[in-house]
Amino acid sequence: MNIIKALSAFENNKEMLVDVTNYAKYLAIKNCPEEKIPDLENIIKFGDFTKLMFFCQDNIINFNDELSNYINNY
Repeated sequence: MNIIKALSAFENNKEMLVDVTNYAKYLAIKNCPEEKIPDLENIIKFGDFTKLMFFCQDNIINFNDELSNYINNY
């Protein structure tokens, strides 16, 4: 499942996007490899949603599955 494509379907539901973004941040902070923490801090600081999604896909094990489950259960 393409996470960015799935989320674009909810672009009119701002509350849902905020919730999903916060959940992605939670997963990233909880599971981020220590050497990648400075990169994650910069992404969160500047609020770049797309970079956050790509960072998580590249660095967090099972991120797509976790986020897909969250979206499906929303």
